Formats: sequence, structure tokens, C-alpha cells
Amino acid sequence: MSSKPQVIVAGSYVTDYCFSTKVIPRIGETRIGQFHHSSGGKGFNQAIACSRVGISTLFIGATGFDAGAKDLEKFLASESLNCNIFRDESSHTGAAGIMVDQNGNNQIVVSLGANLNLPMEHIFDNAHYFDSAKIFLCQLEANYESMKLGLKLAKQKGLISILNPAPINEAIEPDILEYVDILTPNELEFTFLMNHFFSTCIEKNVNKLSDRYLDNLCRKFGDTTVIITLGEDGCFLSRSSKDGGGCERIPAFSVDAVDTTGAGDSFNGGLAAGLIMSHNSISESITIANAMGSLTALKQGTATAMPNQSDVGAFLKKAGVQTHFASTPTPNLH
Repeated sequence: MSSKPQVIVAGSYVTDYCFSTKVIPRIGETRIGQFHHSSGGKGFNQAIACSRVGISTLFIGATGFDAGAKDLEKFLASESLNCNIFRDESSHTGAAGIMVDQNGNNQIVVSLGANLNLPMEHIFDNAHYFDSAKIFLCQLEANYESMKLGLKLAKQKGLISILNPAPINEAIEPDILEYVDILTPNELEFTFLMNHFFSTCIEKNVNKLSDRYLDNLCRKFGDTTVIITLGEDGCFLSRSSKDGGGCERIPAFSVDAVDTTGAGDSFNGGLAAGLIMSHNSISESITIANAMGSLTALKQGTATAMPNQSDVGAFLKKAGVQTHFASTPTPNLH
């Protein structure tokens, strides 16, 4: 690596096979549409998002020995992201089938392949990078035990650890929370975790719950800051005692979405980048993350749709939002 990473992202790499159509087909129906394929996967998307806005980032993931792995090599040729990839001889590179309608809504099926075989040893092999990094980010789209190990290492080394509990994964256990500083579920993931961890059933729309009640639910996760992403309604932030406690709602930016597929990943990568830029201001980081998610939704694709540094800076300036975002393009902030 040319520089020490400030952010480490561990997780999934997937080749996305995307179909755009006016209306997503019903069962038994065929629709005419358009096709493209590109690099993606929650972990990779988040790492690209962070890297493109100038943060020195390391991605730790897995592929097979196939066309998907070659797609990754081609994509990285024009990116500044550093990657340490485990090559799995026993499985294929992850692959996702994505359908997107004219309103930017999507349906996704993913076969994780090599991501499920990302070994704990590969995380250990990269442990020395944790010595200088500041943020660790992972999801639940790769080997669960390896993601948990990454969170443990981050805790031991004093990094801020972010867990994006996506997609919904029955393997997750409450003990992982002791290694998590920031938890970033969407509404469905939050509802699942409340029931899965605490047998608390939420039947109403999460966004319709009162701030006080929702904050009390978030505190069930212990002394962890919880950010519930609410799509066009922005985010609900419940702060841990380490972040000062209390809660607030942070609005989204209004855009005409073309494809929302990678917006959540862009948000999480933007959150990690924002924490570096704002010197750990969680509210400011969410504003930066919201801007990045909004910009991603304006383009088709996933990793290819992650915004660059100058675009995010211009977007925030036009919105009249004051942040510490570094709008002048740089190879990497370090």
C-alpha cells in the first residue's frame, strides 16, 4: 500500500448484473428492459465511496478465480482504493441479480459465493493495518465470524467500529454489540434486530414512532450509537453516552432518484469518511453521508455510482450546508 489506511472496510465483493425496466415483473411475467453489469457488493461499495472522497481506505474481501475476479481487477485500475483480496479456489465470486424500475425501486437476489468463505486468517493477516487506522466498517454480507473478528480487532486497537447490519442475517448474535460503536440499520433491519435480540415486536412503521420511544428502543443495544436510515425521511440518531447521549432526526436531501440500489452503501462509506473529516462529529458525518447517498441515487449502478470528492463538495455547497467536507480533490487524505 502507498499509504496507511485511515479506514478499513471488510466485507463483500459482488458482480452486479443489473436489469432496468419500466415495471418490475410480477410472478410469471416477462418484461423488456436494459442490462449492464458492474462491480458491487456492500463492502466494496462502501470502500469505494470512502476512497472516492479522498480518504485512504483498505478493502478486505474475497473472490473466486473467475470472470468476476477479473471484473474487479479492471475496475480497480482506475481507482485509488487499496484491496487485499483472498482468492477462494472452492467457490465463485459473489454475484447479484438486480431489477430496477422507472422510479428507482429495486429487487435483488445475491449469491455470496467466496464472500462466505472469507477466512478469519485473512483478517489476521491484515491486523497490522489496524495499528494506524481510525475507522473499521463491516456488514453481514460476508463470513460472519470474520466480520466479528474484525470488530474485535478494531475494539482492541481503539478504532471506531461501525457495523452496518445488512442484509438481515440470522447468524448475528447480541454479543457482537460489545465490539460495535456505531450501528447503522435501516427500518427493516432495525425491526429484525429488535425482535431477534430482545423479542420486541415493532408492528408500526419505525419512522412513525415517537422520538422518545424510539430512543428507548435504541438504548436496548447498550452503549452503542444507533443510526436508523429512513430513506427519503433521513435518519434517526440515538447517541451513546460516549457521544453525549440524546437523540435527533437528521433530514435527507430531496432528489429525484434514478436507482437507489447503492445509496445505503454510499451512506455508510460516507459516514466513515465524514467521521475522519469532521473529527468524529456524528451529526456532521450523517449530513455528509446523506449527501453521498443522495448523489448515488441519481445514477444507475452501485460501485460505479459512488460520487467523487468534487461532486459531493458542490452538492453540499449548493444545499447551503456547512461541514468540514474537503471539496478540493486530493488523491487521499492521510
